[in-house]
Amino acid sequence: TDLNDFGRLLDEAWQRKRGLAAAVSNNDIDEAYTRAIKAGALGGKLLGAGGGGFLLFFVPKARQQAVIRALDPFRHVPFKLERGGSRVALHDPDLTSNYETAYPDPSAHDLKPKRKAA
Repeated sequence: TDLNDFGRLLDEAWQRKRGLAAAVSNNDIDEAYTRAIKAGALGGKLLGAGGGGFLLFFVPKARQQAVIRALDPFRHVPFKLERGGSRVALHDPDLTSNYETAYPDPSAHDLKPKRKAA
């Protein structure tokens, strides 16, 4: 399959979502999206919620610098896809969990991370 199809699908999904309601986007987001597409992005997606987030774009390697320049002064946050899948970003073998779940009565649940006695 052509990976560029993924970028085009992102664009199609964005256009459909954008058409659902005016509150899906705003002028600043629309302007940035248009600049990125004109500079060579094949598609994009808005990530995050209410008052902040990211615009993620799929851009062929040959057009990436042009898109980065077109989106100035926005911050470019590089990332890459990996074949190995998810990896542990936080690991502390002394914790029973790397996350603490909020419950009305935490003492009723044994979910708080535990540390070994020193």
